[in-house]
Amino acid sequence: MKSVWLTWERQTRNKSMADLLGAEYCELISPYKGWRRYLQLSWKTLRLVAHQKPDVIFFQNPSIVLSLLCTVLKIIRRNIFTVADFHNCALDKKKFYALNKFISRKASLTLVTNRPLSYLVEEMGGNPFIFPDPIPSAHYTQNDATQNCNHRKFILFISSWADDEPIDQVCEAFINSELKNEGIALIITGKIKANKLSKPAEIYANHNVEFAGFVPEDNYWELLRSSIFNIDLTTRDDCMVCGAYESLSVHNTVLLSNNQPTMDYFKDAALYTDNSVLDLTEKLKILYQNHLVYKAQAEKMLVELQAEEQRKANELLKRARAK
Repeated sequence: MKSVWLTWERQTRNKSMADLLGAEYCELISPYKGWRRYLQLSWKTLRLVAHQKPDVIFFQNPSIVLSLLCTVLKIIRRNIFTVADFHNCALDKKKFYALNKFISRKASLTLVTNRPLSYLVEEMGGNPFIFPDPIPSAHYTQNDATQNCNHRKFILFISSWADDEPIDQVCEAFINSELKNEGIALIITGKIKANKLSKPAEIYANHNVEFAGFVPEDNYWELLRSSIFNIDLTTRDDCMVCGAYESLSVHNTVLLSNNQPTMDYFKDAALYTDNSVLDLTEKLKILYQNHLVYKAQAEKMLVELQAEEQRKANELLKRARAK
């Protein structure tokens, strides 16, 4: 059975899922923007499918353009088994809902990361399959930048400065805590957006908050591994963040938002917060004082989750073969 995983952007879940399912990973990238990007990537996708002649096509949504293209291929070639990997934004009733509903209904299966999202797929008339992110393969390349991580005491806040990330609350909680007085730094990834902060960045910088900007991949993995613990937060109710899986992959623990799907999945491998400054201040202290205990629990949970993801992969492939 020949299968391909199609994506028009780089995202950790895509590669991990493709590897786990034995699908050829096809990350198609264009230097263009706007309609020229969509035109070039559509052509690349059609050419690839025509050449590979896959029995199964996995595709990420977003991109909605890629998803529509794969849906059309499914309509034309009914014997293809198509699996749409729906991220949270593809289930937003305020954005392209009718199109996403059409895509989900036509797909053989629609992947989501947790049960509440599967109910939304059922509302669309789709056929949901719950598959949380696989634990990614951690990798490092030792260089001057990564070696410096081993000689520092810091907490890593994994951020892309998206609207659903309580960045200012974390900064306020950190400067309110006692951690900064112990020589511990808070490193925040991602390109800084001043409008997400209630104070000038310089004020936070004076309290051991470091805005790292874009971090190269190898350096990022070393930061994940070398931190005292990591932070990855969202205000979305049913969102399970990538940083949680990545932290477990390097045997580290993480502070996460207390939405129910996240707590149900990661259990004692992480500590949870309601994202308020008061609660974050308390949870930073608790996790710092008990990070070795939580790391041990994360290592135990890692083994359990890897066994579960293999079971899920086998079940999905069995359904694809029985098409």
